[in-house]
Amino acid sequence: MESFANYSHSIAQDHHFDLVGGMSVAKTSGNQIGASKQDVPFNSWTFADVSAATGVNTADNTSANSGYYYEYIGGKNVSFFGRLNYDYRDKYLLSGSGRRDGSYSFGADKQWGWFYSVSAGWVVSKEDFFHSDIVDLLKIRGSYGTTGNDNNTQPLSPGISTGGPYSTIGNSNGYNFNGVFYPGSTLSSQLNPNLGWETQKQLNAGFDLSILRGKLSLSGDYFKKDVANLLFTPTQSLYLGTIPPPPANVGTITSKGFDATLSYSDHIGKDFGISTSLTFTKATNLVKSTNQGNTARIVGGSYFNGQSQTVTVFEAGQAPGYFYGYKTDGLFQTQGDVTKSATQANAQPGDIRYADVNKDGVIDSKDETKIGNPFPKFTMGWTLNLEWKGFDLSTFLYASAGNDIYRAYERNANYTNKFRNILARWTGAGSTNDAKNPRYSFTDANNNARVSDRYVEDGSYLKIKNVQLGYTLPAAVTHGAIQRIRLYLQVKNAYTLTKYQGFDPEISGGILGSGVDLAAYPQSRIYSAGIDVKF
Repeated sequence: MESFANYSHSIAQDHHFDLVGGMSVAKTSGNQIGASKQDVPFNSWTFADVSAATGVNTADNTSANSGYYYEYIGGKNVSFFGRLNYDYRDKYLLSGSGRRDGSYSFGADKQWGWFYSVSAGWVVSKEDFFHSDIVDLLKIRGSYGTTGNDNNTQPLSPGISTGGPYSTIGNSNGYNFNGVFYPGSTLSSQLNPNLGWETQKQLNAGFDLSILRGKLSLSGDYFKKDVANLLFTPTQSLYLGTIPPPPANVGTITSKGFDATLSYSDHIGKDFGISTSLTFTKATNLVKSTNQGNTARIVGGSYFNGQSQTVTVFEAGQAPGYFYGYKTDGLFQTQGDVTKSATQANAQPGDIRYADVNKDGVIDSKDETKIGNPFPKFTMGWTLNLEWKGFDLSTFLYASAGNDIYRAYERNANYTNKFRNILARWTGAGSTNDAKNPRYSFTDANNNARVSDRYVEDGSYLKIKNVQLGYTLPAAVTHGAIQRIRLYLQVKNAYTLTKYQGFDPEISGGILGSGVDLAAYPQSRIYSAGIDVKF
């Protein structure tokens, strides 16, 4: 349920006020009931009814009833909110909002949070002192605000987990002793009564500029975003048992950067029209803190490549979810190379030589280090729309530069298909020194498949996301009730330009999954044709 009220008022035609206030309440729940019985006559849908099932013998004449009720706590909350907008002659602009949100996702003392925002703008071009034959609009603006996130899987109480929207009491377990089964159960989750809101604070400052009678415009923004009390499900030591740990508030992430949009729109002559815009965004992401003392180190979820491995790490002083593993240093060509290098257990000629990062003369887990960053150095988007007589053409291109991808879907078991680059594998001294193509062995004693930059690739790409060509029939053709008829051809995901050898460099994922390619199905190229008719 949502309810709100609006109130608008003006004073002396110069001061304009707009006020909104209201509240919302949300709850997500559901239930189900079912019954089953065996042996339907004639095995026919006509008799597919519980009352029609007869059962031939005692073993078949069984019935079962089932049912459940669930309450998704992430969808059970209440909010009170208000907003005030003010402007003076459309020249000085001010807006402020506040909200009080409560959620059952958190502990009793952490359920409520205050979130607010304020923004201001100054239209300089409307000042009496501003005179320009070129500049149509100059606006300076800024904003600061907070928002909250309660998306987590916090249990309501010990033994009641959410596991998504469905609640279960626990895991049904039991043991057989001397042929007799003894039922039992274990808790499926733990409770964290101190869990609270994840809070995002964001600062924006920017400008809007329009010149040449609106034909050319430029917008620029600087932003800084701090996300505190991040909701994570941390790892825990095995001696604490097998019950999954509850979500916790861990750490702060800072993102800052700038983006700019340059647009141009014009008509050239009677028939030709053009509009285009270019967007550029550059941002950096950094984990500022984890726990008290910044000692917490959260490892990303595991993936299977013949081994269960993890590659992403969340810790202070690094990009969130950066890649962590061994650095490679070519291949051993001879036994002499193995002997004179840092001690690397079971290494043979043709195996990957790993870098001795800490210079202690031994290759072990202490040599693992940063091997990649899933975040791009910058992104760009470009749209182009052209019109000529009845024809129109629209395109959209998107580019990402400088992001790394970890190829986590290559299987390393003996009897699995291999990438074709196995044909370029090491076959003898001097055949190759590329760490991506070590010798092939059914017994990988050197563990060439360990997490390393062997699987890290440049994920930069340029995508032609959409191309559409249309033609609008002349007005002489359409008459009566039909106002407009337009035919079009369209291609989505038309082409990808990249050096990445995986299926698709555009990889989605959370903080601990960004840039990790698990061989998700690539985006399809879609061809379509259609007709738009306007009455």
